[in-house]
Amino acid sequence: MNNIYARGFFVVFSFLGLWFLMAQFNWEKLFKVKESTQSIEKKLGELTIDLFVKEHTKVEDSYIVRSVDSLVTKIAEANHISKKGLKVYVLKNSEVNAFALPDRQLVINTGLIESVDKQEMLSGVIAHELAHIEKKHVIKKLTREIGLSVLVSVISGQSDPGVISQIAKTLSSSAFDRKMEKEADMVGVQYLLNAKINPEPLADFFFFLEESAMPSVTQWISTHPISTDRSEYILKYLEEQDEIIFEDAISAQTWKTLKEKVYNIDEEPIEE
Repeated sequence: MNNIYARGFFVVFSFLGLWFLMAQFNWEKLFKVKESTQSIEKKLGELTIDLFVKEHTKVEDSYIVRSVDSLVTKIAEANHISKKGLKVYVLKNSEVNAFALPDRQLVINTGLIESVDKQEMLSGVIAHELAHIEKKHVIKKLTREIGLSVLVSVISGQSDPGVISQIAKTLSSSAFDRKMEKEADMVGVQYLLNAKINPEPLADFFFFLEESAMPSVTQWISTHPISTDRSEYILKYLEEQDEIIFEDAISAQTWKTLKEKVYNIDEEPIEE
């Protein structure tokens, strides 16, 4: 009987103690911080994409946009990633690159599409960037490298105009830390597996990057972890997975036409 009373008192006091601790916590402040962070991300997203679109032509070709969106949709739907508010831009830029911006924005250069041999390679890079977005790596990186106070001053218009250029450069031309990059690699590979897209060509793409001497590839190599290491741990991870029957995200003909259209765009002279 004494044990029953003791247990009863323990449960009651535990509940009261937990209630007391929760009462001390400033939940309103927590939600305000979250709301403030979302507001910062939204404004930073607007400022950074505006800057990139001014520097590089936004591709408006409906076939290219739809084809790339089909790849994004295939991955997003298979992984329950909401497409609401997810914005994808294809920019006319010969650099082999793709990167995530604040406020769930994904930028893909035509140089990347032109450089990959297989649609799975492009899907792999997209999955990697979606992982950065879903894991909140973008705002974490900016907060760590730029500072929250600076970010707040940027969106309030109280900072040097050059700061937004620095932020844009940080996102497109410098790597996430190795922990974030590896997490994005492995989460991205799982995204591909869930979408029944073969991740092995992504590993092949990393090998290609490491061996390539093309100037357009140099930017990627300088801002990402050693590509051969990434290829190896991706292939090792795949060896441990159950066999999957893979599917094309888009038809072979759609992929061929996409490549041709992107090539033609990159061959067009840049408007002054």
